[in-house]
Amino acid sequence: ILTDITLTKMQEVLQTHVLEGMVNELPLHELMALVCREVERIAPEVTATILAVDAQGRVHPLAAPSLPADISNALDGLAIGPTAGSCGTAAFRNEPVVVTDMATDPLWADYWELFAPSGMRACWSSPICDARRRVLGTFAIYRRSPGVPSAEELEHQTFSVQLAATAIMQSDTNEQLRRSEQRLRSIFETAPIGI
Repeated sequence: ILTDITLTKMQEVLQTHVLEGMVNELPLHELMALVCREVERIAPEVTATILAVDAQGRVHPLAAPSLPADISNALDGLAIGPTAGSCGTAAFRNEPVVVTDMATDPLWADYWELFAPSGMRACWSSPICDARRRVLGTFAIYRRSPGVPSAEELEHQTFSVQLAATAIMQSDTNEQLRRSEQRLRSIFETAPIGI
C-alpha cells in the first residue's frame, strides 16, 4: 500500500510539473527533459530518454539529459526497424519492448558497441502514440544491471508515456495554430485593399 501511495504521489508531482510547463508554453524539448529528469529523480539507478520519430521512420533525441552526448548524437537519424535496439524496435512494432540484457540480445547486435562504454545493460522502451495510434516517438528507461523491470517501473513508464504523448500532441497543436496565425497575419498585412 505504501508503495502504491508513493508512486501515485510521484506521478501527481510529475503531472503537475508537465501541465504547468504546457500552460507556460515551455518548448517541447524542455518539457520532455523535465519528464526524464523526474523519472531519474524517482529512480536514481535509471536513465530515461525520449526520442522523436519523424515521417521517414528515423529517430531524433528529444530529451536525454543523462545520456552521454556521444551516444545521443550517434542515435540522431537512425532508422527504426525490427532489430533497431529497444527504441527503434518499439517504434517499428508499435508496442513495448523489454530487453533484459543489451549485451546479448539480438535486437542490440548493431548498437551494443555504442552503448557498452556507458555501463547500461537493460532497456525497456514504449512507443509514444497519438490518438490514432500513430507513433510520435519512444520513451525508454535504461538500467545499469541486467534484469526485468518491476511492475512499479512498468506502471510508472506507462504513466510517463501518456504524459509525454499529451505534451507532444499539445505542442503540435500549438505549432499549427502559430503557423495558421502567421499565415492569416501575412494575408491581412499584404492585402492590396483594406480589410
